[in-house]
Amino acid sequence: MAEITTIQPIEKPHRTIRCGAYCRVSTGSAEQLHSYAAQRVWFSNLLNGSQTEVLVDIYADVGISGTTAKRPEFMRMLDDCRRGRIDRILTKSISRFARNTRDCLAILRELREMDVTVFFEKENIDTARSADEMMIAIMGGLAQEESQSISRNIRWSLHRKMAAGTLGVARVPYGYDKVNGRLVINDEQAAVVRRIFSLYLGGMGARRIAALFNSEGLPAPESAAWNNITIYKMLSQEMYLGDIRWQKTVSVFMGKSRPNKGQADSFYVSGSHDPIIDRDTFESAQTLRLKNACPAEKTNDSPFRKKIVCGVCGRSYYLVGAANAYWQCTGRFNLVKPCTNEILHDETLFGLWRVISSKLTNHADDILLSLIGQLEMIAEKVSENAESGRLDEILQQKLTLRKMCAEGLISYGEVIASETELNAEYAMLTEKRRKRAEHNALLINEVRMLYKAVSIHNDFGAEILKAVRIAHDTADFELLGGIHITMSIPVHEKRAVTAHEPIRAIRSLALCGGCGGRLSRRKIEGVYQWKCSNRYCSYWRIKHTNEEILTRVKGVFTRVFSDPCLISLKCQATEFRPTASVIKMQERLEKLIDSADNAEMLVKAAVHFVEEKLRCIEYNVKTEQTAQIEDVINKRAKLPEFLIKTVKHIYVTPDRVRVKFINGKTVKSERSIDHE
Repeated sequence: MAEITTIQPIEKPHRTIRCGAYCRVSTGSAEQLHSYAAQRVWFSNLLNGSQTEVLVDIYADVGISGTTAKRPEFMRMLDDCRRGRIDRILTKSISRFARNTRDCLAILRELREMDVTVFFEKENIDTARSADEMMIAIMGGLAQEESQSISRNIRWSLHRKMAAGTLGVARVPYGYDKVNGRLVINDEQAAVVRRIFSLYLGGMGARRIAALFNSEGLPAPESAAWNNITIYKMLSQEMYLGDIRWQKTVSVFMGKSRPNKGQADSFYVSGSHDPIIDRDTFESAQTLRLKNACPAEKTNDSPFRKKIVCGVCGRSYYLVGAANAYWQCTGRFNLVKPCTNEILHDETLFGLWRVISSKLTNHADDILLSLIGQLEMIAEKVSENAESGRLDEILQQKLTLRKMCAEGLISYGEVIASETELNAEYAMLTEKRRKRAEHNALLINEVRMLYKAVSIHNDFGAEILKAVRIAHDTADFELLGGIHITMSIPVHEKRAVTAHEPIRAIRSLALCGGCGGRLSRRKIEGVYQWKCSNRYCSYWRIKHTNEEILTRVKGVFTRVFSDPCLISLKCQATEFRPTASVIKMQERLEKLIDSADNAEMLVKAAVHFVEEKLRCIEYNVKTEQTAQIEDVINKRAKLPEFLIKTVKHIYVTPDRVRVKFINGKTVKSERSIDHE
């Protein structure tokens, strides 16, 4: 029978436990500050004379509620725990620690993973005892309920004061001063308020009023300078009538405030203080403000909505107009520092997007599939090599320390101190490896989503586009997977034409079919006639009336709309032509992946290589021009718009017209048999 020997545990000497104390008071009142001072004294005296525990620091938040996450001292304490500076946290009660059960348990579990214990003196709960977690959950829930109860009581008290009209004013509006709890008119500011209403009713807009006040150097009520938003707020402020409306916003426990649109009671008190504006003037301003407001008739469903960012000031772009829509920066009309970035026509933006879509669709297998394979290879090799050497060294060092302690070469306290530092480094490296693996998995998943979207060969946009950054003459499209495609913005061609006069559009495009010169148009005996301007042309004596040319052009218009294949092209939309630098880049990338030294560098190199390959794809401009013609046809545009946007020239011969489109295709009209 096998012999079993029991190895007795080594009796460990007492080590010094580094403690951190946390205390908090909710307000800055004298009573609360006395409580705060008492907590600090209690913690300082608690560990005096202790041989096993030493107080490292006291972390104290003053005037901050436990229901909020913005507690700087609390966050500093957690950072010290993550750095291995604290072994134990002392606090007065769970309510001082947190009044939210979910956050409390999450923080305690994170501390337990770092071997940091927490002791709650009032409840006599110690996280070093595993059985106390249920008690922590219960007590944390009670603390949260207590906080909610206090919140409900405060709300009830405020509602009672609102209903009785005795609440008072928390924020004093511009034009008033608060004296002994009552609003008193400030004559200097009140004159500015009356002037705002007078200027607005006189026809001056809010933006012009703000610019006027800034030029005069008037101090603004809320910001460094006057702006249209401040003016609009003042125009709608009912307190200038001498009235007060309470509970304009509502909020839930630990939630954000939202405008009260009928989901809760609001209280309107008339005649609570002296008015600055009479009621007729105020109501006239509200009527004018509602009249000038431009409600959106149609929701912007563009795939670029909320995704275009200004590359100059960082603000967002918004869509303006409908017929000739364009995008512009929200800071373009900023009164203090207007943005100098250019506008971008919606038609131009869609043209750039069509080029990108065509490149991705036609070369998805060559570019995106290869990127997915490279990223998977990087993730596999890096997970095997990265930090593994240092992690093995840490384990070996810990084993060496314990052997030296067993041999009596070093003390147990020195072992604990060294192991604490090694454990912190081990945890940091492990966490770094985990985050890298999550990032790589997310990146691979995004590239797969991108490949799936473009390989369907349907219209796509919002699901693969992250952002578009506009900087003067360039547009940077950021796609899923962190792929950036930079495009030069072409100059927008402005070709105006009167929609109800198609003959003007024809006149700007018409050429002689014999010599290619311009046709002159003159009124002879009350009838407009067309003829070639070149006296040496064989068609010089041939004349055409408006009706003849218009009828033949309309014939081409009808043929193209009934059979769009007449203008379609059978050509390759894109062609991949790799440069020498791209070929060398591919070779270097393969060598880097084999070495697998730096994961972040490899991922960036792989994505950058894809971006360079996309730049090597030459786009056939005629494909873009054909798509533009098809868009006009699908929109069922009228003849003038069709001619201006799709036609390059109209060649007039004695018996027909030849319409040459912008993509090079030519469509002829039917021959005229009655032409002399």
